[in-house]
Amino acid sequence: MEDKLKQGETLFAEGKVEEAEKCFLGLLEENPENEEAYNNLGVIALQRQNIEQAFAYFTKALEIAPFYKYAVLNYSEVLRALGRLHAAIPILEKGIEKYSDDKEVNQLLQDAYEAQYNSTPLTDSLNHKTHLKSKELINSSPEKKFSGTNEDPLSGKKILHAPFEIAGNMARISRFLRAQNVDAISANYYDSWLKYKCDINLNINNLPESERHKTIDDFAKEAIDKYDIFHFHFTHSLYPDFRDLEELKQKGKKILFSFWGSDQRSPEWILYHQAKFLGYNPPKPFFNTLQQYHTHKLINRYADVMFGTTCIPRGIFIPGYADTSEWNLVEKERMLRRRIIEKDSGKTYFVHAPTSHWKKGSQIILKLLEECKKDGMPIEILFVSQVPPERAKQIYAYADYGIDHVGVGTFGLFGVEMLCWQTPVLVYHIDLFDRIRNSPPIIRITKDNFKSQIAKCIEMKESGEIVELGKKGQKWAIENVDISLGLPEYLRIYRNLVEGKQIKQYVNRSWYEQEYRLQSGVKSKFYRYMIEENVFDELQMQAPDYDRRLYT
Repeated sequence: MEDKLKQGETLFAEGKVEEAEKCFLGLLEENPENEEAYNNLGVIALQRQNIEQAFAYFTKALEIAPFYKYAVLNYSEVLRALGRLHAAIPILEKGIEKYSDDKEVNQLLQDAYEAQYNSTPLTDSLNHKTHLKSKELINSSPEKKFSGTNEDPLSGKKILHAPFEIAGNMARISRFLRAQNVDAISANYYDSWLKYKCDINLNINNLPESERHKTIDDFAKEAIDKYDIFHFHFTHSLYPDFRDLEELKQKGKKILFSFWGSDQRSPEWILYHQAKFLGYNPPKPFFNTLQQYHTHKLINRYADVMFGTTCIPRGIFIPGYADTSEWNLVEKERMLRRRIIEKDSGKTYFVHAPTSHWKKGSQIILKLLEECKKDGMPIEILFVSQVPPERAKQIYAYADYGIDHVGVGTFGLFGVEMLCWQTPVLVYHIDLFDRIRNSPPIIRITKDNFKSQIAKCIEMKESGEIVELGKKGQKWAIENVDISLGLPEYLRIYRNLVEGKQIKQYVNRSWYEQEYRLQSGVKSKFYRYMIEENVFDELQMQAPDYDRRLYT
């Protein structure tokens, strides 16, 4: 096998890249755990400008051999080229344990620390050195190739992200696309107490009723002519009635929809998860309301690509990515210096920050925390609600733990932000999201284990175990949900659409099965169960009015 490895490296050095690739792939057939072959395949992928594949190869090499120097270096250089070198800090800190005297590893770690506090723009190409298994350094400045041409298909194309900002996604994606020299703009129609700012802010809801329609119409008419790719968010398009979709399709514009939460699932689906958290086992409700089904069917007819999880007819799952550099430890320390809270060192502080109380299950969480206090547990609750982001951030900094929600089976942006600050997160987490989110290092809660998990959190703070768990959470966030990781996938999809290529999307059989049940008049017994078992009493809410066409 060593001979085959050397043979592949020789072929690569001679410029016979395809032959070298076959050699390394053949080596993996003989030994699927050969980190050197994975590393070298990553170098080849970099030369071809396939950043996503290269990152996967280097990551695989490090899974096999966490201290393998050349994979450590290459992994870091990919992140440097993306302007995200700070994300390599955890792996470089591991590497330095073995290569304490190595100048390259030490320099990269120093650069990474500096990058953490000085955000750098994404580079247009990978011009950094890459490392084969041998100690020879291969300087690569590969030419970009797009379907047989040197010109980027997105050159001259304009992308619009609109019209509803959720968790800062539109502004964040557009900003990072521009850093890749892609012409992208975000436009938010609506203002809220969260005060998200996009490139264009129409503030429709703050206008007199008589002006709202004209403002939308003026913007939409100009946008239809101006932009080439329309990436819509939160089940909204340019017009509230989706009338623009037909015109966009006729003009050959590319249409994408991102579903982010309650726009893709019914309120019943949230109540279902809250009941499961409490230990009940209700019949499954429908994914959507009838109105949502009609809207999704309409969008399904026009959209080239749909992004979402289990509650839409087809799509691709791309999670909400965060800019982890905005949530670095220096920023946390800056918040703490304001000293807005005097902490009691003998208590453990838990922060809960819902954007919607009932959707996040705040009433359940707060009740359980109060019960813990009554039982004599030394805890304090930091409840952050309807607070401007900057003020909320100051409060978050004082938390020992974050408690996200119990409404959908995973955590949201708040949980990600806490993980970035090395603040462990408690959340009701189901198996599905373990699989699609790469098993995050969170503290899993149900009603049955809630008090024991709170007691464990207190013990971990006292013993110092909280520090290691916090570092694991930060590492997971940087390696799984940083915006630089999702950006290549968006770029790939945009480019393929412009080139007229089909985009592979999963077809959600469950959605179509439920649609068939709806058309057949089959009704769910979800509400009957919830009422008969007095689940709403435990949820501290009245049984809501529900659609008798869907539920018995």
